[in-house]
Amino acid sequence: MPPSVLVPEPRAWMLKHCATRLKQSTGPRSEAQYPGPEHNQRPPRSPMSAEQHNALLEKIVQQLLADQRRQRRGQWFWRSLIGLYLLALLAAGLASGWEGWRTSHQPHAGVIKISGPIGPNTSANAERIGRGLRRIEKQSNVAAVLIEIESPGGSPGQAERIVRAIERVRARRNLPVVAVIGDTGASAAYYIAAMADTVYAGNASLVGSIGVRLDSFGLTDAMQRIGIERRLFTAGEHKAILDMFSPVTDAGLDHISDTLTEVHEQFIAVVKAGRGRRINRDPELFSGLFWTGAKALELGLVDHIGDRQEALDHLGLARAIDYTPRSLADSLSEGLGALAAAMIAKLGWRWH
Repeated sequence: MPPSVLVPEPRAWMLKHCATRLKQSTGPRSEAQYPGPEHNQRPPRSPMSAEQHNALLEKIVQQLLADQRRQRRGQWFWRSLIGLYLLALLAAGLASGWEGWRTSHQPHAGVIKISGPIGPNTSANAERIGRGLRRIEKQSNVAAVLIEIESPGGSPGQAERIVRAIERVRARRNLPVVAVIGDTGASAAYYIAAMADTVYAGNASLVGSIGVRLDSFGLTDAMQRIGIERRLFTAGEHKAILDMFSPVTDAGLDHISDTLTEVHEQFIAVVKAGRGRRINRDPELFSGLFWTGAKALELGLVDHIGDRQEALDHLGLARAIDYTPRSLADSLSEGLGALAAAMIAKLGWRWH
C-alpha cells in the first residue's frame, strides 16, 4: 500500500485482517487439511498468485477511499447548509439593524403589533407588548404610537394591562396614539383600539363585539347514564361553581351573571371614555354584535377607512418602525426565509 494513503483505524484493521487471510490462502496446504469425500468437505482452492493478491488489496483500498469520499461529501453538504443558514440570519439581522438605525434617527411612528388571541400565554400578552412600548418611550425620535391590530379578542385582564401601558407612554411623551384594524379588531382587541386618539379600519374589517363571554359545558346527565359518581371535596360553598361534572345552582348562575355584567360595564365605560361624542347611541352597540368597518364608521366605532399608509399620511410621517419584541421563532423563520430566497436566486428559479 502506498505510504501516502491514509485509512481510518477501523478500516485499517479490516484491511490488515484481509491481507493476513489472503497471505494464508496463498501458502502451501497439506492434504491432511482436506479430508476425503467421506467427510463431505469442499475441495481445496487453488493458491492466489502475487498479482491477484495485490489486485485484490488495491480494490479493497479503492473501495475504502470511495466510502471516505462519500462520507466527506455528505458532511460538507450539511456544513455548507448550516453555514448558509447562519449567513442568512446574519445578513437579515444586519439589514434590519441598518435600516432600523438609519430610520430611527428621523421622526417616525413606533409600531406595536397585536396579532392573534390576547392572553397571558399567547404572543399578544401584556408583558411582551409592554416591553415594546417601553422601547418606544426611550426613543426620542418616535413621533407617534401606531397600534396595528389583527385579533379576535381574548383576556380582558390582559387587554386592560396593555391599555394602561399605552396610556403611560402617551402621558409621559405626549404622543398621539393611532390604531389600525386589519381583518379583525373585536372584543378585547377593540377594547384596546377604543382608547386610541384615531382608529382606522378596512371596509370589510370585523369591528366591535363589545361584550363578555364565559365558556363552559355540563356532563352530569352523561355521567348518570354510564353510572359514574362524581366525588368532589371542597372547602367553600361555591368553590366548584364552574365544575363541569357538577350541577349548576341558582346561586352560582346569579353570581356568574353578576360577574359578567360587571366586566361588561367596565368594557362599555372604556369605549365611551375613548370614543366620547363620536360614538353612536345605537342600543345594539353594546350587545356583543360585530360589524364591518364601513358600518363601524357609521356607528362611530372607527374614525376613518384606511390602513397603515393612510394613518402615516394623517400623522405627517413617512416612516414606521416595528418595536414589537420578536420571539426566537420569528427570527429563525425570517432567517429560513432569507436562506430560501438566496437559494432560489442562486439556482435561477422563477415563477411563471
